[in-house]
Amino acid sequence: MLWTDGRYFIQAKMELSSSWNLMKSGMEGTPDLGDWLSQNLRKGDVVGIDPSVHAALPTVELQSKLQKAGIHLRCVEANLVDQIWKSGRSWPSSPVRLHPQALAGASVSEKLKGVRAKMAEHGADVVLVTALDEVAYLFNIRGGDVRHTPVVLAFALVDMEGASIFIDDGKVTTEVRKYLQDLQVEVYPYASYSRAVTERVQSGQRVWMDTKRSNYSLFLASGQEGPAVTRRSPVAEIQACKNQAEIKGMVDAHRRDGAALCRGFAQLEAMVKRGEVVTEIDVDRVVTASRAAALGYLDRSFDTIAGYGPNAAIIHYVAQADSAATVGTDSMLLLDSGAQYHDGTTDITRTLKFGIPTSRERELFTRVLKAHIGLATATFPADVPCFVLDAYATALDRSEAALVLTRKLSSCQGPSPFVGGLCQLRCDFAQHRHFTTVCRWQLITAMAPGMGWERH
Repeated sequence: MLWTDGRYFIQAKMELSSSWNLMKSGMEGTPDLGDWLSQNLRKGDVVGIDPSVHAALPTVELQSKLQKAGIHLRCVEANLVDQIWKSGRSWPSSPVRLHPQALAGASVSEKLKGVRAKMAEHGADVVLVTALDEVAYLFNIRGGDVRHTPVVLAFALVDMEGASIFIDDGKVTTEVRKYLQDLQVEVYPYASYSRAVTERVQSGQRVWMDTKRSNYSLFLASGQEGPAVTRRSPVAEIQACKNQAEIKGMVDAHRRDGAALCRGFAQLEAMVKRGEVVTEIDVDRVVTASRAAALGYLDRSFDTIAGYGPNAAIIHYVAQADSAATVGTDSMLLLDSGAQYHDGTTDITRTLKFGIPTSRERELFTRVLKAHIGLATATFPADVPCFVLDAYATALDRSEAALVLTRKLSSCQGPSPFVGGLCQLRCDFAQHRHFTTVCRWQLITAMAPGMGWERH
């Protein structure tokens, strides 16, 4: 059985074999994983999980639900899928590189000072920094361990006196090692992090863990009572508000990226009008080449989504060489793409038509444009929850039931593909109404309005 949300319904239907049952999360009549297990297992049954790949908070909630049904949750030391996976995967080993302070806009010392101020406010002795983008942001470092995202696999601990980073030694160059030593940041093996957390707890220190961004294994390492503080990571809170250098980097990167996209669009239009065979893969190639010629280009920020016609309905569609559609003038082309530059990251979605649009396409395009204008021109009070901004777009026209709006909030300067300083983070306000971050000065919000309808 596979549980997934509406972004993947179409793709799952196309790719799953008959031996799989698709569970459409969020749809009426579809139980969540915990409810299904409680209803279909018997008292005394055991559910196994790999605690290193499950987030702490949802796992604690799952355990509570299963416990009420008399079902046990057991941690499996070795991942069972990994034991049968024969692809010969290797552990990433890219070297760490330094991110210039001129682009970061703040020193490591300044960031640590901000973290410690929040620790004092909430009575924490040590903070667990587990999200890759937060580690990169905090220490002004970058890497290449994750595809299209300049992060390095590492953890960190911050206390009132010092800071430690847990990372494979082979990734730390001589330059980076001296840099960390000068900052009085201690370097420990990556695999020793869980033990270090346990030692802190056993010594009586109050641990702060963001249970939404830490795995269940670390939750267990924090003692029988769990971490003392379970708020959002203080690093993430500081990271969310951009300084002037980060804002400038974001603006500059988007200007160069926008110009590169326009050049790519013009080239694609000319190719189609000349009658050349242009596939969805060619779209990716042309746009990527145009971006690569721009100053400071490093990489894509994610795999390009270029979907023509029906393929545009597949949210995270990736064209394959043996099945890529040919782009023509009859249907619309959805292009969701982005790039990593030395001073910022972009994520831009555009809908193109190289022929004459139909009246229905014009209507839908206009509605989406109005939704964009509604928020782009809105004046709203500070400190309102970010998801409330949806109202500024949807209030323009509620008659179109198919209107679906999502918002992407960039709250990271460190790595993962995002809009802002080198990296990326996405928050879908429409799906996460519990997301209570408030709008404030220097918090950057990007819009991604969209409209879809299903043809029968």
